[in-house]
Amino acid sequence: MKLRRVDPLPPGEQRLAYSIAEAGQLLGLGQASTERLVALGRLPSVKIGRRRLVPAVALRRLIEEGSPIPLNPTPRSQRFPALERPTAGRKRGAHG
Repeated sequence: MKLRRVDPLPPGEQRLAYSIAEAGQLLGLGQASTERLVALGRLPSVKIGRRRLVPAVALRRLIEEGSPIPLNPTPRSQRFPALERPTAGRKRGAHG
C-alpha cells in the first residue's frame, strides 16, 4: 500500500483525524506499530464505516504523555518458546 504524503493544511485549518497509516507516518512509526498501539488501547481510534481513524488530539496526547506501555510487552521467550535454546542440564528427547 502506497502512503500518500501528509501535507500541512493552510493556516487556521486542522484535520480532525488521520488514517492508521497517516498517524504512523506522523509519529515516525510503521503501520504495524501504530496498529499495535491502537490494539493495546494506548492510541484511541474511532471507526467510521469501514475506516479506522485516529483523532489528531489522540496523537498530541500520546506525544505529550509518552508511552509507558511497551509496544511488545511479552518477553520473546514466552512468545516463541520453540526458539528457546536448551540449557546444559536439560535432557533432549522423550526417553531421556
